[in-house]
Amino acid sequence: MLNAERWIRNALSSIADQTVRADHVFVVDDGSTDNTVREILNMTERFPSFTLLRKNVNIGKARALNELLHYVDCTWLIELDGDDWLDADAIERTKEIGQQLPERTGAFYGNLRYWKGEGMMSYKRHVKGFPVHSSDDLLGYPLPLGPRIYRTTSLLSLGGYPVIDFEQGRLYEDISLLKKFLATDSLHYVDCTFYNVRQHKQSITKKIIPNGMISKTTCNTRGSFE
Repeated sequence: MLNAERWIRNALSSIADQTVRADHVFVVDDGSTDNTVREILNMTERFPSFTLLRKNVNIGKARALNELLHYVDCTWLIELDGDDWLDADAIERTKEIGQQLPERTGAFYGNLRYWKGEGMMSYKRHVKGFPVHSSDDLLGYPLPLGPRIYRTTSLLSLGGYPVIDFEQGRLYEDISLLKKFLATDSLHYVDCTFYNVRQHKQSITKKIIPNGMISKTTCNTRGSFE
């Protein structure tokens, strides 16, 4: 299980320091056992609108985020794992992209920038995404499909994050959700890069599946905006 004490401040700072402010920041602490929550609370003064959902026991990302969805009334949501971070113009660029996409677009994704290390980091590579048109394309995608940005109304219309039986709903919820967007022809690739992935020894994708399309389960942040 991943605890985000060492990285959560950097993740939240990347949201606080945006060129365009997030309308609301939702943070899910899903059963962390270190000082992650203390670090989160030390950052709350930097956000005008902030919601923390704290679970004493790890219930899995899908269940935890579904508990937050009824608070969300904005247009787009950016999903950010607790050990990753956003470029400073991520929200500004997402707003611009969202205005240009067809109204039927329920979710979109782009490219990823990879870094390695726990303290001092070294840049690894920039990985371009590509369009997926079928479930086979999705299952064969060689990297986590991201960054994942959802239209709130579309996410709610699909029933939120699916809780599947495997690992009691703690893994693969992203694939199940993206398959739903594919089925409605509302998932789009955009050639944009503003999401940074930190790779380290505790990364769940390293522990479970080298090419895993799964998300860290302990602490996830979501920035939301119109």
